[in-house]
Amino acid sequence: MTENDDYNEAVRRVANIAQTLVPVLDLTDLRSIRRLPDDIARLVHLEQIDLRGTLITKIEAIKGMTSICVLDLACTNVVDLETVRSLKNLEWLSLAETDVNDIFQLGQLPKLSSLSIRKTQVRDMRPLLSLRGLSLDPDPAIWFHGTPATANDPILAELSLIEDDTRRTIDTLSYLRSLPPYPDPLPSSAQKAQKPPARVTPTGLRRLSLSDARHILETDHPLIRGRCQRVVSEIDDALALQTLRIPNDPDALDAHNQVTQSLELAKALAVGLHEAVPADFTDQTLTEEEVSRFKQAFDLAIDKLQQASKYIDSTNHSPKYGGVMRMGVAAMIGSVAAIAPGVTLAMSVPAVYAVLYGKAAAIEVFGQIKTPTQPSE
Repeated sequence: MTENDDYNEAVRRVANIAQTLVPVLDLTDLRSIRRLPDDIARLVHLEQIDLRGTLITKIEAIKGMTSICVLDLACTNVVDLETVRSLKNLEWLSLAETDVNDIFQLGQLPKLSSLSIRKTQVRDMRPLLSLRGLSLDPDPAIWFHGTPATANDPILAELSLIEDDTRRTIDTLSYLRSLPPYPDPLPSSAQKAQKPPARVTPTGLRRLSLSDARHILETDHPLIRGRCQRVVSEIDDALALQTLRIPNDPDALDAHNQVTQSLELAKALAVGLHEAVPADFTDQTLTEEEVSRFKQAFDLAIDKLQQASKYIDSTNHSPKYGGVMRMGVAAMIGSVAAIAPGVTLAMSVPAVYAVLYGKAAAIEVFGQIKTPTQPSE
């Protein structure tokens, strides 16, 4: 079909949707189309537009359409994001395999929580920190492999390969927070490569400064509360499933008690943090007392992890024994610990594992353990 044929078919589909009120417009099979029909602006109920693989260049026809939640522009010729930034209720956006090179304008999208910029020309990912939706959504997702940003930064390249969407996103945002603020110059990849990976002891879990605590509360408040609630729920489920493997066996009873006590300490960590986060301060200024309370709760949580190590059979530990339970506990606690600036799950989970189950066991399971440099107060 010719460009004109594809455009006329798009006009027909828009007219049909206007009558049927179907919330999805799919034009992916109209490969030659280069612009959207003007009448699309009348579809005030439209929630999803799929344009993947078309020759679309101009999308001004949908500017300001607040009903759109999903927009797929992958493999198109769209470069200018001026129209995209006007879609205030957009939650899912794909710019994959386009020539987009700057995502600063996406900071205007308060609900955007899933974003693909893989194989684009994006060199600087720090504008992602302006996307509040990535912090508000319990399951955020960003895809960014194959970009100049990953080519220039080996840490981002490694993060881009994490399979789990939520973990990849949270780890990446944590790392981006450790970089100079946008638009300051990025450190060179050579400088990053010169920093040798460090091995960690349980004290590698980072404490918060007051400024860190305030920043976390102001930027990630919903994420912290949601994550703590999830940790408590998961631990309650794990406690409910705890059974004694071999009745009347002292070693089995000891192992059972160790895991149970570790779970209880992990729960106390999450509950303490949750209670220290103000319920709602959207229209209020955080007081020094509130910030200090959160910092103290976080530091106390780290202390509880230190205490947990005495319950673990570090001398005869085998990674296979209770491995699933132990990895789960470490991941749950690590997800809370990773709210500290510059701390990623890749750092916090092995560190938590070392605290709970012994450094040697953690090294055996994870190999080399990385930790952020301890900040000065």
